[in-house]
Amino acid sequence: MTPESPPNHPVYWSWLQEALGPGSPLPGWVGREFPGGAAGFYRAGPRAWGSLPGLRPPQRRALAALSLRRARDRLVAAAGLGFLPLTPDNPRYPELLRHIYAPPAVLFVRGSWPDFSAGPAIAVVGARRAKDSSRAAAQHIAGQLGEQGVVLVSGTARGVDASVLLEALRTGGPVVSVLPALTRFPYSAAAQGLHRRLLREGGALASECFSGQGPAKALFRLRNRVVTGLCQGTVVVQAGLSSGSASYAGPALEQGRELWVYPGMPGDPAFAGSRLLLEEGAPPVWNGWDVLEHFPGYWYRGES
Repeated sequence: MTPESPPNHPVYWSWLQEALGPGSPLPGWVGREFPGGAAGFYRAGPRAWGSLPGLRPPQRRALAALSLRRARDRLVAAAGLGFLPLTPDNPRYPELLRHIYAPPAVLFVRGSWPDFSAGPAIAVVGARRAKDSSRAAAQHIAGQLGEQGVVLVSGTARGVDASVLLEALRTGGPVVSVLPALTRFPYSAAAQGLHRRLLREGGALASECFSGQGPAKALFRLRNRVVTGLCQGTVVVQAGLSSGSASYAGPALEQGRELWVYPGMPGDPAFAGSRLLLEEGAPPVWNGWDVLEHFPGYWYRGES
């Protein structure tokens, strides 16, 4: 791969993301502001990069040290796992995600990628070690949303996430599971089975990261900003204090998205984080219709 690659080739975005790491705001700025986008930035070279305020010397060195060949190898490795690159200059890249702080330079996708411009997309997320009542609540909310054609987005863990994804498949609506990383390190057998079923039945998998090892903890928090960034709003089901579920609230609010909380049982310590979010102003929701009423321009059949 050489610098003469077509200007819209994803290798330039791959180069940016590989050099700077996931979560960097620079690729988003390049896409919006730099003449010629990612390709123009690459071709401008180190002298131009050195004139940019906010681009630190270690970042400039990382950009200069990384070749397009290595960036291409990253794309090839992801393709070997069945994932193709979606970059900000691709019309299928969701508009909401394009405008978050630090949008992914490359979002690797596999399966039936939905049209995020066709209607609301809602994330329904929650605890891995979820109570039976929480899984049932997540299914109830996801089922009502999925039956109306809402794009459902969740993580890939057991508990609430798995309940949401399985219920979305039951309804036949569009569904996306966002992974913390693409990796040759195997997920649990249950997660692998869910991934295969999701792809077989018309869902999609997505991730910003490619990793040669199991995903580090930091990648889960970076993944959360992608989950919320794809959606108009996020429903949190069962969050303990300082839990991964509660960590969706920060990026959702920073991105100007709606945040709703399933309250759970009063006094239950498993919902301590949920109660804190409610006390801080997040509205409670008990079903999918509580969510859809926030989208008056979106047709739905009414409560069943």
